[in-house]
Amino acid sequence: MGLGVGLSIGPAGLAMAEHSAPGRRERAGAVSTAVSALGIGLAMTVGGALTEYAPFPLHLNFFVASAVAGAAYAFDFAGGLTVLSRFAPAPYRAGMVSGGYLVGYAAQGIGAPALGAVVTAHGLMAGLVTGAAVSGGFFVLVAVVGLTVLTPLHRADRAAVRHDAAPVPESAPAE
Repeated sequence: MGLGVGLSIGPAGLAMAEHSAPGRRERAGAVSTAVSALGIGLAMTVGGALTEYAPFPLHLNFFVASAVAGAAYAFDFAGGLTVLSRFAPAPYRAGMVSGGYLVGYAAQGIGAPALGAVVTAHGLMAGLVTGAAVSGGFFVLVAVVGLTVLTPLHRADRAAVRHDAAPVPESAPAE
């Protein structure tokens, strides 16, 4: 879960800065940093309190963390929807969102039991190393594919903006 939080804090801060009002990017960055620090502090405090004082100390903490992570992932997907709304052609947006959910849930649904099997068969350290290697490879793959797909779209979008903003030369009157 810490890996997911670490990988989502940067894009969340970037999205806050990108979607902030003109001239307010510095404030968005400060708010992002403060919210991230508050979230990490609250996670440790609430997790420790649930483990120490609540019933089911080995399980309740994970149920609460899963509910909070689910809400956070909903906001991540909402940010992804903003990107899809901007760049995906209208007839394909729903399919792209469904495909994104499918890939995410398949990765979690297949990855978690497989990693559990590795830990059960070979021990915790082997599971940690395997999980880190597979997660790192997956994130590199996603970054490469994302950059490969989004860079041409971003360039085309910027070129269209420059083309629209270019002054149109007036033609000389015919004599």
